Amino acid sequence: MDFVWYGNIKETIDMLMFNSDFLLILAVPFILAYNGERGINNKFSKYLFYVFYPLHLWVLAILQFILK
Repeated sequence: MDFVWYGNIKETIDMLMFNSDFLLILAVPFILAYNGERGINNKFSKYLFYVFYPLHLWVLAILQFILK
């Protein structure tokens, strides 16, 4: 993957937001912090992730709709 300058900062940021593969860099610290042990395993943590993932996607979609 290459960084490509699109002439001005707005077009460059718009393209980076469209092709967000560069955000994988944000996952690297979490991968490196993994110690091989299983984390907390209870109903709260299980359903927290079942709720959080779709909920944050809905919030982002609503924000996009409002801001356009």
